[in-house]
Parts: sequence; C-alpha cells; structure tokens
Amino acid sequence: MVRNRVTTGLVWFFLCAAGLSSCTSITANPLQAGVSKVRIIENPKVIVDDYLPTIRECFGARGIETEVAAEPTAAADEVTMTYTALRTWDITTFLSNAHVILTRNGTEIGSVYFKLTGGGGLDLNKFASTKSKVKRMCDKLLVNYPTKEAAPNP
Repeated sequence: MVRNRVTTGLVWFFLCAAGLSSCTSITANPLQAGVSKVRIIENPKVIVDDYLPTIRECFGARGIETEVAAEPTAAADEVTMTYTALRTWDITTFLSNAHVILTRNGTEIGSVYFKLTGGGGLDLNKFASTKSKVKRMCDKLLVNYPTKEAAPNP
C-alpha cells in the first residue's frame, strides 16, 4: 500500500516537473564579422508589433545599419534578411516561434531560430516580452559583433 502511494507520488512529481520545465530552444548559425549593412525584407504577415523594431535596435547597437524594404535589390554582395514570427495564445498572446535568415548572393550567411518547446507549457517565462526574446536571439546571431554605444537605427 505504501509502495503504491510512493510510486503514484513519483509519477505525479515527474509529470508536473515535465509540464513546468518546458524549455526555450535558440539555435543559431552566427553571422561572421564584416557585415555593416543589412536590407530587411519586410514580412507583412508578421503581426508581432515590436519584433522588427527590436531586431533593428539590436543590429544598430552592434554597428550594423539596417533598412526595411519590400524586396531585395539586384546589388551584388547585398546582405538581406528575411524573418518570421508567430504568436501563441494562453491567457494572452506571446512570441512562440521566430526565425531570421541572412543571405548574400542567395547563400545563407547567418540564421537564428527561436522556439518555445511545447508552446511554453506551464513555464511562466513564455510570457516574457518579445523584446527580451528577440535580444536573446540577436545575442546568439551576432556573437561576432560586440555591442557598441551607438544609438539604434531610426
């Protein structure tokens, strides 16, 4: 009888721990040093208001100029960025998945992918601001670019 209670208690403990310990995954292919300007291809399907401004702020703080455009130009060696961001709902909306890809001449030169595993589960960190999540992404992507004391992009 006591053994069954202990076993049941352990099962419940591990189930609760698994639900509470939902994790965040950030996978990056860091951008190599030497990029000074990036053309961001606007994605009108992304409806996370502070996502793109935060990306621009992170790049600007590292001395990388950004401009937002509807499409890439035909300029040789232009570095372009495409991105996605998805929100999930649980009491309120929050950033649950995001992807940034940087290319030059059609070849990927950097990328970062953010994902809340299991939609964040019961972990309250899933409600952290978009800005804090994007900054963590940028830290991984721009590891070769130290933060400067410069003002963010306009």
